[in-house]
Amino acid sequence: MNASELIERANDLPVVPEAGLRLLQLLGNPDTSIEDIVKVVECDPVLSAKLLKACNSAEFGMRGPVASIKQAVFYLGYGRAQRLATSLSFDSALSRSMASYELTSAEFWEHSMMTAHAAEVIADATSALDVDPSIAFTAGLLHDIGKLVVEQAVTDEETTEIRALIVAEGISRYEAERRVLGTDHGEVGGKLLEDWNLPWHLVKAIEAHHAPVFRPRPTLSAVVYLANCIAHALGDSTPEAEVEVVMDAECAAAMGFSERQWEIVVAAIQGRLKAARSASSG
Repeated sequence: MNASELIERANDLPVVPEAGLRLLQLLGNPDTSIEDIVKVVECDPVLSAKLLKACNSAEFGMRGPVASIKQAVFYLGYGRAQRLATSLSFDSALSRSMASYELTSAEFWEHSMMTAHAAEVIADATSALDVDPSIAFTAGLLHDIGKLVVEQAVTDEETTEIRALIVAEGISRYEAERRVLGTDHGEVGGKLLEDWNLPWHLVKAIEAHHAPVFRPRPTLSAVVYLANCIAHALGDSTPEAEVEVVMDAECAAAMGFSERQWEIVVAAIQGRLKAARSASSG
């Protein structure tokens, strides 16, 4: 079975607002301006309301009430506005429980957001590749969107077989999916984004986030792979815990990180996790 066939088997594909898809299509376009983002958001009343609510929350600490989308985007700045609007566009799609992955809706959303923030920090910190942090954030946010398709498409028998392989052979979920289904959630997610006519660099990064390209030069898939690893390591920790996240030497060399630089990157990501958990509980 290939990714397209698995998508065809799904009976409840994630629904994303047209505005959300348009925001992604603007990513990486050097001609995109703040006005372009304003126009896209203003065309979607639900997204507009969510953005204004977020901007007026204590988390953003605006000096006064934000009354318009133009004002919100102006205060936030291009990159931050793009990232916030994109995450708000996908919050419903990425807030589903998935029994076959043993994930609650809250767990899936938190991991998606944590990977997004981690990818943004990594892209901003590495000199090995030129990746816009906003693009890295989006790739991290959507890296597991293929799981939503797999959840809908797999049979109970296939789920049982996947779990049995993981236990019996100690392999990853990604490897077990490839053995049983002939494809995996990364490849499925990439195909879904391709069907949505989204930028090719996003498609390839999500497709390959479990088989990243580090040589001869790292690609966006490498950023998402590392972000996903960090998010998994930190996601199970308490806000107060100091968790050591080890990156193997080959990855470190390819990304241009010294041991100290890697520690700084992980600490920055952990700080974001603590802030996000504090904001959600406050």
